[in-house]
Amino acid sequence: AIDGLLAAHQALQDTVNSKFQNQFNHIIANRWAELVYNGYFHDPHKTDLEAYLKSSQSHVTGTVTLYSEGGNLLATAIDSDYIVQDKDSVYAQSCAWSPADAVGFIKLAGQASTLVNKVRRQ
Repeated sequence: AIDGLLAAHQALQDTVNSKFQNQFNHIIANRWAELVYNGYFHDPHKTDLEAYLKSSQSHVTGTVTLYSEGGNLLATAIDSDYIVQDKDSVYAQSCAWSPADAVGFIKLAGQASTLVNKVRRQ
């Protein structure tokens, strides 16, 4: 049961948070564990880390459908009001880039961060 909860939470978190939040959460979690393991349970730094983690989890809510196969749990469907996507956007890849495309690429590179803010303001 706990494996299912963890798999669902991870899938949901990966879907609703930005790439940078997802990368940083691992660093924060490891640092938090290090502090607790070394006996710094009441250190203010631990409290600061917990505040960040609480903030980063504020939009991790929704429904996840899991599929079990060979001892692995796979997320097959995720639904949340905070999914980082814009239904009006077109997602595609191209291997021929012009100088004008470079401007578009810069916009696309920051699109996930922009969408996180757009979705959360709705």
